[in-house]
Amino acid sequence: MVKVRKTIFIFLGSFALFLILILPFYFFGELYGASEFFSKFSFLDFILGREWSLPEQKYGALQAIYGTLLTAGLALLITTPVSIAAAVAMSELLPEWLSERLGMIIDMIAAIPSVVVGLWGVLSLGPFLSNTLYKFLVENLGFLPIFQARTLTAYNKLTAALVLSYMIT
Repeated sequence: MVKVRKTIFIFLGSFALFLILILPFYFFGELYGASEFFSKFSFLDFILGREWSLPEQKYGALQAIYGTLLTAGLALLITTPVSIAAAVAMSELLPEWLSERLGMIIDMIAAIPSVVVGLWGVLSLGPFLSNTLYKFLVENLGFLPIFQARTLTAYNKLTAALVLSYMIT
């Protein structure tokens, strides 16, 4: 038994060392591939630029970076209290039989591919929220800039954050 464990440890350690050693080759390969792009365009203009236009050859990633960070932050704000509450309820408050069944349901939900969840968000959740929650927010809180009608379509950062928070939870 000890020999088997030692063999497994050596194999996994060798594999981990291989991955660590190959990482710089991957990094420099990507850097080499991007060198042609960054020889024509400034790195700072790429990171801090706001406009992305193929015909004008302007490539600014700031809006994409901002949208990604905002969506991820909103998703974490939504999912953190929900996940903590579910974990506390399942481990401390609920009866064991119910906690086990909820654990199985959560495991089955986690097995759904993220592409399927994303499609569900685009095709079902977004239009549903647009006709219910977003309409309510525009009618009652439309005086706030974040809840103006032009920003609350079916496909916005809040919908993306809700879908992402579902995936995280």
